Amino acid sequence: HLGERDCTVQRRHQKLIEEAPSPVVNTTLRRQMGDAAVRVAQAVGYVGAGTVEFLLDTTPGQPQAFYFMEMNTRLQVEHPVTEALVQEDLVAWQLRVAMGEHLSLQQDEVLHRFEHGGHAIEARLCAEDTTQQHMPQTGTLWHWQAPEGLRCDAALRSGLPVSPFYDSMLGKLIAHAPTRDEALASLADGLDRTVCLGLVTNQHFLAQVLRSDVFSSGQFDTTVLHTQLQSLSQPAVQTDLHAIAAWMVACVPRTPTMTPPHPWWNWRSSRHMAMQIPLRVNDQLQHWQVQQNEDAWHVSHEASSWAIEEPQLNLANDEPTASWPHKAWAKGQLQLTLNQQPQSIHFAWHGSELWLQRHGQSCMVIDARLQAAVASQATLGNEVQAPMHGRVVRLQVQAGDSVKAGQLLLVMEAMKMEHHLQAPRDGTVSEVTVREGTQVAKGKVLVRLMDANRQGD
Repeated sequence: HLGERDCTVQRRHQKLIEEAPSPVVNTTLRRQMGDAAVRVAQAVGYVGAGTVEFLLDTTPGQPQAFYFMEMNTRLQVEHPVTEALVQEDLVAWQLRVAMGEHLSLQQDEVLHRFEHGGHAIEARLCAEDTTQQHMPQTGTLWHWQAPEGLRCDAALRSGLPVSPFYDSMLGKLIAHAPTRDEALASLADGLDRTVCLGLVTNQHFLAQVLRSDVFSSGQFDTTVLHTQLQSLSQPAVQTDLHAIAAWMVACVPRTPTMTPPHPWWNWRSSRHMAMQIPLRVNDQLQHWQVQQNEDAWHVSHEASSWAIEEPQLNLANDEPTASWPHKAWAKGQLQLTLNQQPQSIHFAWHGSELWLQRHGQSCMVIDARLQAAVASQATLGNEVQAPMHGRVVRLQVQAGDSVKAGQLLLVMEAMKMEHHLQAPRDGTVSEVTVREGTQVAKGKVLVRLMDANRQGD
């Protein structure tokens, strides 16, 4: 056996962070669990790589006890954490054993490597919205750049569509350091430096977990995300990023034939201009003012204002000779000073959507000048729509049922997780448009409601 991995940090029984050694396992317990795992494999004559899962009871004041859950006859997603400590390629060994070769390592040597190999930790970067109960997201990855200095297992590239037909995991980042504190800091920093724009991910949330006091202490259980760390899913308002977005919309050309000399921004011969920029931010329409005065710009919204100076744009093109916007989308890095503070922003621009990222936090705004008029929202409260592609696995209501706001209407399954759809308000179900087992596309109306007092109309 190759030691343990701690997979306690989970949401909806799906792992998010895995590490080795476990902060709550000592050398004695490690050998007890390892011996039990070996006996499980021997009992069924199993040959090959396999993963045995246990539940560990860490009730204070009680002796630690562990309980067998299951065995997976394969490596698991977090196997790079073990590889970092034992210094072996487990995928290669899996194939070599399957070909009839024998292991060349002894148990004592493996444990010595494991217990003197420092600390390794892995985070699963997922396409999901942590503010909406980790709901999976789909879309196109417009700008992807893995961080230097970390192992990154991913098959990603800029322009890659993310479909609803697989797990929501995009990739995994692995840090290895002499101590647990150093490994945590390295992974959190790597998440900050990962560029992932085009769809909502758990990137910033993972970094927050790694930097939290409860995770750093090592004293947590499988409920930690839903109890002590629940508030982490609410990111801070990034108004200054919205100010930078308004400046980009006002000043950066996006016409394929436009190749102005430096400076490339929307300059005026008088070096003075004033523009009103409508942005849609989180479905809210905002009106921003952008003014140029000599070599500085002032961006304002309501009672707040920002000064922007010294902008420099670095484009990231797959082909070195490509001129922006040669492709259907633009991506790159923007350097500027905002209220005299240096800023480094990664961006991706596609149509009317502008994605910005700074220190692992990202936001998306829509240039409302390019967006068609928004349809009336009057009927939104009467319809429950599919939030993503998926399958209806359980219906809780039928036509004619009276429901209360928040009542469960149906359950969908997408990207290996269940999602509970609830009534947006009190009312009566007028129509259920699907059956259990139906595959539905994002945006499909599943249930329609009407006011209870209109039932006899």
